[in-house]
Amino acid sequence: MLRLTEHAQRRCAERAIRREYLEFAAAHGRFYQGPGCLVVFFGRHEVARYRRLGSWVEHLHGLVIVLDRDGTRVLTSFKNRRGPRRAGRKRDSLLDEAA
Repeated sequence: MLRLTEHAQRRCAERAIRREYLEFAAAHGRFYQGPGCLVVFFGRHEVARYRRLGSWVEHLHGLVIVLDRDGTRVLTSFKNRRGPRRAGRKRDSLLDEAA
C-alpha cells in the first residue's frame, strides 16, 4: 500500500486522481529511474492492455506518479499524455519490469 505525502494528497485532490488509480498504476505501469526518485507512467499501451477491466482504466491514460527512492511514498502525481519522453525519459533509464 502506498503512502501519500501531504503534497501528494493535495495534488491528487486538485487533479481528481483517486487512491485506487494510484495503486493500480503503481502495480501495472512502467517504471523509470529518475533523479532521486522512481517515476511510474501509465500510458496508452497499459490502457490497451487493461481496458477489459472497465472504462475506468481510460482515466489512467497519461498518469505519472513520482515515488521516493524506496517506491513506498507518493511524492506527487500528474497527467502527461505526451508520454515519458516529455517527462525526462532520455535522462532516465528503464527499470526491469520484474522489479
